[in-house]
Amino acid sequence: MSSPFSFPIFVIVCFAIWSRFSVLSLQYNPLNSQHLRVIWKSDFLMTSVAPTFERVKLADLTVPWMYDCNDLLFAVHDDTANINAIVKPFQWPVWLGMLISMIVVITILNVLKDRLLLKKDSASECDPINTNKPEIHNPIKKGDGKQLLYVFGMLLSQGGPCTSKRLPFRLVAGVWTLAAFIFVQAYTSTLFTYVLAPVNHPLIDSMHDVAESTDVNLLIRFGSTMDVIVMGISYHLEAIKNNFEKTRKCGLQLAGDCFLSSSVNFALQKHSPYTDTMNKGLLDLLQTGMIDHWESWVRPMPRQCMANVKTGYYKKPETKQTAISLKNLTGAFVVLSVGLSISFLAFLVERIISMMNDGNFITIATSSSEISNQPTDSIFVDGVCD
Repeated sequence: MSSPFSFPIFVIVCFAIWSRFSVLSLQYNPLNSQHLRVIWKSDFLMTSVAPTFERVKLADLTVPWMYDCNDLLFAVHDDTANINAIVKPFQWPVWLGMLISMIVVITILNVLKDRLLLKKDSASECDPINTNKPEIHNPIKKGDGKQLLYVFGMLLSQGGPCTSKRLPFRLVAGVWTLAAFIFVQAYTSTLFTYVLAPVNHPLIDSMHDVAESTDVNLLIRFGSTMDVIVMGISYHLEAIKNNFEKTRKCGLQLAGDCFLSSSVNFALQKHSPYTDTMNKGLLDLLQTGMIDHWESWVRPMPRQCMANVKTGYYKKPETKQTAISLKNLTGAFVVLSVGLSISFLAFLVERIISMMNDGNFITIATSSSEISNQPTDSIFVDGVCD
């Protein structure tokens, strides 16, 4: 660059003051902006100069030749079993309220059935037509379990017979049917949402998620500039590339949004005659896309890690609909296995009880047959047993 423009260039390698505080102490940095005074002895300062009011007073700054922003760099979650599909939907206040509602509905149905039967019996007793008929006692069966089966059947979308045709009973049953339908639909949609959710969803998507998320703790060393976890995207891209070269895996990714933008300029002497020339050359480079090409050429990003970079020149490709894998359905299989285990256990208990009852029945039948087969020594004379 020095030959065609015929002016000397002074290059500062790896030297830049980013703040008024030293990296190792909290005292005021006396060298702040002092490195720009070398411009008095050179025509062009080829380094990354961030524009500030103090620097504008000391030198002429060119148009920005690179735009950068601060972003968050964090580790990628490994693919794990989607256990949240069965843990997250089970919120204990919802299920506690559902249990209380079921108890209340079953109690109301039993009370309504008993009162309706009492009214029916009293009406039949007062009927003069049935006064000559023999009295038939029809005791009321309380808690026969039909209401329980009906409530559970509606909740499990299995249905069930309505034990009464009276209007009050049917109104309560209809209300419970509507409530069970809404609850089942809401739970099913929530369950499908967690089943189809990515199993390696990133911890955060933007800077706002840091404050909202309880699983992320941001660590910043006060008094230092380069040791702050939050740095420019250029550093993050280099870290992603180095991590991939070492581990051959994309273990790092960027958050979705930048939260602090910045620009990088060149510096010349104050009132330098080359300022307009440098501005024109930088604008030509930006317009032709050469700087973007150099950025991708100097720091090539592996294709395997392109999905982990959502900003900058490496934009995230369009997401495709991925097929549901076994990891997404892990929670569903866990629920199915638990249900099958409980059903098999209930079947074993029923078989044991049935075998015990059958054994008692056989014992009673055997003893009764032995009693009936015993010989009788009684003699009947004139209808009298001696």
